[in-house]
Amino acid sequence: MYLKKTKFLIVGMYKSGLSACELLLSYGAECWVYDKNLNEKVGDFIKRACNLGAKSVNSENIEDVISLVDVVVLSPGVPIDDEVPIIARRLKKNIIGELELGSYFNKATTVAVTGTNGKTTTCSMIDYVLKNAEYNCFLAGNIGIPLTKVCNESVPEEISVVEVSSFQLETIAHFTPHIACVLNISPDHLSRHYNMDNYVYLKARILKNLRESEFAVLNADDPIVKDFASKTRAKAVYFSMAKEVDGAYYIDGKIYWRKEYLCDAKNLALKQGHNIQNALACICVCKLLGVEKEKIIDGLSSFKGVKHRLQEVSVHNGVKYINDSKATNPASTLSAIRDMENSFIILIGGREKRGGYEELFSSLKESNLLKEIIVYGESCERLYEIAKECGIKNINVAHNFNNAVNFAFSLSGAECVLLSPACSSYDEFSCFEERGDKFIELVNGFIGKQGESK
Repeated sequence: MYLKKTKFLIVGMYKSGLSACELLLSYGAECWVYDKNLNEKVGDFIKRACNLGAKSVNSENIEDVISLVDVVVLSPGVPIDDEVPIIARRLKKNIIGELELGSYFNKATTVAVTGTNGKTTTCSMIDYVLKNAEYNCFLAGNIGIPLTKVCNESVPEEISVVEVSSFQLETIAHFTPHIACVLNISPDHLSRHYNMDNYVYLKARILKNLRESEFAVLNADDPIVKDFASKTRAKAVYFSMAKEVDGAYYIDGKIYWRKEYLCDAKNLALKQGHNIQNALACICVCKLLGVEKEKIIDGLSSFKGVKHRLQEVSVHNGVKYINDSKATNPASTLSAIRDMENSFIILIGGREKRGGYEELFSSLKESNLLKEIIVYGESCERLYEIAKECGIKNINVAHNFNNAVNFAFSLSGAECVLLSPACSSYDEFSCFEERGDKFIELVNGFIGKQGESK
């Protein structure tokens, strides 16, 4: 498209919306910006866009602007069935997402990773191993760096490692990674996607444009993901924690790539089961890109993980404080508790998602390491009822996050305090990062006061 003659409406003004606006304005396009959820942060992003030359739209004249523009660009947080895209479809306007827009300008070879859990860790791991092997690469996408922010400076010799969410997959049309990796699928975001069938369909869309020259890296242990091989023309390469496959696999404590022994799992910096699985996916991607065996092993043996995912904040008086704020659904929290090696107190709460809490609380009831559960936030009463129905007795209610964390400090008898919420953060925070940072702040403040009192 000839950008100087194309009019755009950008819907959803946060990091992705502003980055899309900056990119389009840099090419001389005419841009309007809109967000129905006005607050201080959104207002600041709108102001920044307008200072660059964009025009702000309000709810009263939004339909007039939609009729005027050629393309509507949706940020990931805007559902495809929201009011603006519904009007845009009625008026036969082109609708794309911020990821799709960024892919038009991205000259680097793309590795795209999706899945319910593990996306950020796996993307960060791939990026780390590639950089360790002296490849030119950059991270983008759902990991917190909009593709439109970095795509304009990309070159063909680079590799872009892109974390892709189901929200972004709603609005792709031509997005075509060279390697598409699907880690796992369990219930998540069903309040937006309505049911599991729609969610699975959206995850499979990451493969929709792949050709025979591309690769689909799939989890052979997940029956839904394994079946995705039938939905793509790309070459399927697998990873497995249970059996030998055409790809990377783990057997008897050892890791292999297509029958070639690579290393013992104990040599990995992250040794938990779910991180071994993430490492297998990483191995598949890096091997397909031609990274040498020794460079892969060296990278995996020194990669320490990402912030907010089972992050050890501190150890004080024999108690370890772990920030797992990125666990925004029950499946992710289940993964965390399965990796617990010491007695623990767990904080669960926020804005509830649909499905999976009965399994989570049933697993907690069976755990010999669990000391106490603290439920908090918008969903605390509902979570309390589910826990009670599962037969849990050692459960406490705190109506907000700060009270929950401070209450955890007052309890004794556990070797670990684990924040693993199994819920979104949107009842009290703008994102899981803000929630995790608050946990770190409260823990450090508590430890500091303990030191002063001695």
